[in-house]
Amino acid sequence: MQIRIPLCLLALIFAVSAVFPQQPDADAAKLKERRRVALVARIATDAEQLKLPENRAILNARLGAMAWKNDPEQAKKMLQAAVSELNAAQQEAESAKGKSHLYQDLLNSQNVRPQILNTIATVDPEYALASLYRTRPASVARALAGEGSEKFNDQGQNGSYLAQAEMNLEQRLLRLVADKNPEKAAAILKDTIRKRLSNETYESLKKLYLMDADAGKELADDVLGRLNSAAFIANNQPVYDLIGLSTNIITDHIREHQPDEKYLSFDDSGIRTLSIKLIGTYLDNVARLGYVPFEQLEPFAKRYAPG
Repeated sequence: MQIRIPLCLLALIFAVSAVFPQQPDADAAKLKERRRVALVARIATDAEQLKLPENRAILNARLGAMAWKNDPEQAKKMLQAAVSELNAAQQEAESAKGKSHLYQDLLNSQNVRPQILNTIATVDPEYALASLYRTRPASVARALAGEGSEKFNDQGQNGSYLAQAEMNLEQRLLRLVADKNPEKAAAILKDTIRKRLSNETYESLKKLYLMDADAGKELADDVLGRLNSAAFIANNQPVYDLIGLSTNIITDHIREHQPDEKYLSFDDSGIRTLSIKLIGTYLDNVARLGYVPFEQLEPFAKRYAPG
């Protein structure tokens, strides 16, 4: 599904973010800010006239993020409106019997929903995380519950893919929440890492290690063990998130570190096992993966599997 936003509104959005640069003169800056606030309000009014709720949701999210610094109360109302419009769009998609092919983006949370939630997260990650759960489509919920199958396919997307994409988004938002909440950051990151592994897991691990080295090391060992036990090919499809996570961990582990650098280290024997597993996955599944990244795998092989 393509999102079509009138060109006049796009022009106004660009005007809000680009036309009013910072000025050294205080009075001029205040005047420009008042104009900016007025322009945001005008766009918000015009946005109500858009036909599709998903378009209204995208605009409200962007406007709320723009208005957050100077008018957080009004910005919150815009962000809430964005989530309400997103829910309305998804309900419309769910009820469109016989026309589901027109709503695949909304039904499978492909672009519109992640875009809106990530925009909200730039200013209010906690509300973005809460909205993630409130706006989760039924097909994604079923995939997370382990009901993913070929019936959820959309151009190669299956239940496993939907579940993994949702976990990636959730963990990204959780990490942003942790950044905004230092007092609870360690607990949030620990909970995040213990969830399903994703491309976001390593960044969370590194953040936790800088806060609590012992906890970071303990969970690093746990993540390494889970990767060595996990299937990199599931339902005849590569699990790219686990392959990518493994590649990032091994690459960082074997690179040259500075003497005074504080970095997260892994058990070398576990990294050896993971390297051999990753190399074997590529060599045994060329047809599924489509290629073998020899330049990427060569350092792993030279160190852990020269044969």
